[in-house]
Amino acid sequence: MKFTTITFLSTLLAPLVCAAALSPANINALAARDNNTENFKDVVGYALPDGTRKIDFYLDGALEGSAVETKDGEIRKVEFLDATGAPISLDDLDTAGGLSKRVSKFQFAIKFAKLLAKYGKRAWDFFYCIGLNVGWKCSDDFIDCAAQGTPPWTCAEGIVCVGAAAVRCR
Repeated sequence: MKFTTITFLSTLLAPLVCAAALSPANINALAARDNNTENFKDVVGYALPDGTRKIDFYLDGALEGSAVETKDGEIRKVEFLDATGAPISLDDLDTAGGLSKRVSKFQFAIKFAKLLAKYGKRAWDFFYCIGLNVGWKCSDDFIDCAAQGTPPWTCAEGIVCVGAAAVRCR
């Protein structure tokens, strides 16, 4: 009888002890991680009626610019627009003064658009697959790789930053 009681209590307590051991020490630890993702909701991507895609870049809730996929026959290109809809040349250099006067986050958005322009449709597909917010969060890694000639879908640093989602999108 005593052995049966101990076995019964052990069976009931074992899952509770395991759950307590595996739970985070601080219940707010998971909430803090979720709050970090909120900082990157300033990148919104969507499909246009003609089948092309568009990414809008926001800063403090205000539209700063957009990268628009354009079709030139079978070749897909990128056009970058400022908040007013005026096109911005992706060939502008920071030293020419055209981009150096802009907000740093906007410069970063232009570099991201240059990356999309350089690698075309496959880059668009890759960033949509991993999620634009994650791609934006890790875009400094992808931009560094692109500067060295490595496409985003093979960029080790970017894939590590993105995590498991990048593996299925390669």
